[in-house]
This record gives sequence, C-alpha cells and structure tokens, in this order.
Amino acid sequence: MIVSSRVTDLSPERSGRFRARFEFTLSDGRIIQSGPINVASVEDAESMLDSLGESMLLSVQRADAMQAVSDNVQVAYMLATLEQVQYAWLKTGFNEEEHYEAYNKMKDVGPVLLALDLTDQEYAELLGSTLEDAVAVREYWAFLDSNSVVIESYRGIL
Repeated sequence: MIVSSRVTDLSPERSGRFRARFEFTLSDGRIIQSGPINVASVEDAESMLDSLGESMLLSVQRADAMQAVSDNVQVAYMLATLEQVQYAWLKTGFNEEEHYEAYNKMKDVGPVLLALDLTDQEYAELLGSTLEDAVAVREYWAFLDSNSVVIESYRGIL
C-alpha cells in the first residue's frame, strides 16, 4: 500500500504548463519516483497523485508477483496479493514454449484460480489484467489440464 505521496518537483515551462515529478512511499519502505509528467497547473499535479498512485501501486504489485515466480514463491509476496502471484505463475507458464514446462509452472495455481468460478471479466479485474489476457491464460490452462495425463506421462520419458 502507499503510505504517503507527494509532488517532489514542479517546474514551470515556457508554455505555461508545469513539469511535475512524484514520489510514493510504500508500506514496505520502498520509495518510488515517477515523472516528469506535464500538467496544466499546480492543482492538476496534486489531483494526479491518487490516480498515478493507483497505477504505480499496480505496477509494483505486478513486479513483486513476477519476483515471487523468480524466487519460486506461490503465496502473497511483498506487495503482491496471492491472486497476483498465482496469475504471474499462470502467465509465466502461458509464455513457455513447451507444454510440459507450461504445465509444471501452472499446475499448482491453475486449479485454485479456476475453482473461484468467476466470469472472465471478474478474473481480469481480480488479476489486474486485460480481459483478453485473462481469457487466453484460462483457456490455455484448461487445455493443459485436460491433457494432464499425457503431459505427466511425458515426465516418465525424461
């Protein structure tokens, strides 16, 4: 979560607009800086803090979720929620070229997310992804899951 946010620099430009930089302090102590962003006024810079903060937090959560995958963690990690970490595992499996590798990355989290029995739109919102991505990942997992016996038998050949 964001515990504090502020405009750190507001420089006027020739055009009469301002160039703003922002700073966000996260609940785990990390400080994220963004900008510069052009704004029409000082008030616009202040009003951007909330929307920019939401976007920044989602970006940090996605990065934390991918770090969880790199660290072989399947639970909530840093600022990433459990669902974001699970989706990162699914997305990582989705991006694998080999079905066997994809299945191994997705098999522990795929059933958990699908058991929630949500609509595609609800999955996308829960996971912070686009509808198209959520559908593609869900459908690929369904394909792998329906072929799990064949995929698991491949393990015996290796």
